Amino acid sequence: MSMKHRLPEAAADIPARQRKQAAYVPAYAAPVSAAEQQERLAMLERLPEQATAALTRLTVPNYHVDRTLREATLASVDHWQDEAEVLVFTSSDRLKVHLGTPRSSLEMAEALSRIRQLSASTLLTARIVLGLWNIRRSNHQLARDGSIAMRLEEVLEWRGLKKRSYLAAPGLSEKRYTGGYKAEYKEQVLQDLDLLASCCVRGQVTCSFKGKKVQVNISGPYLQYSLVTIKPGEANEVVAGVFVSPGAWINAYTDSITAIAISSARRAPRPSRS
Repeated sequence: MSMKHRLPEAAADIPARQRKQAAYVPAYAAPVSAAEQQERLAMLERLPEQATAALTRLTVPNYHVDRTLREATLASVDHWQDEAEVLVFTSSDRLKVHLGTPRSSLEMAEALSRIRQLSASTLLTARIVLGLWNIRRSNHQLARDGSIAMRLEEVLEWRGLKKRSYLAAPGLSEKRYTGGYKAEYKEQVLQDLDLLASCCVRGQVTCSFKGKKVQVNISGPYLQYSLVTIKPGEANEVVAGVFVSPGAWINAYTDSITAIAISSARRAPRPSRS
């Protein structure tokens, strides 16, 4: 079964309204060797400039874990409970979410800080990333070990954000040139990815295996990602793109036919507020 699902009306404005208190720090990005960096950079370069321009919607998985992540992301702090000095959210599917890693939960104060950073932006990034993963995971030119190549700009494009524009000759001409996306928009995507990678989900999910309902235990991060960076000349390293995948929980559904696909419509670009 599928249904059309429109992104929230103010989705495109979220990054403009949110101002992070500190710059993005990749606390949960997986390490990548120098050799892997080169291989992944080559894969990123295979991505066409408008890789998904022909698509008008993404098909996004909607498993128990996805629903749990949505509930946790949009829940108020009051819905996170102290369990043995660990802040835990329990979803309607009885899955539990904590911040940190499966073996090491964050201290209460740090977990509370991250919970307050969870937002509609985090949720939108999750849906877009999983949608892109869904269409690229079988493409060996753009996927490696279960993760797909993705540019940060793709998330911003699907959110309907406009690139920066400027007058060619202020006062003399109305002609405008288009530049890239604002750095703060890309930072927001990176922060969202790191937040998602720090959300660990555990519990039991029901899957369909060979026509039978089975209970599967899961425990791990909702999402995994690694950075691909380049160093242009004497400048500092910049993020060329990322490799992303759902956490290991997705393996519970590999042979499942119970997934509900939700189409996430691409928003039309909205006027720049800059």
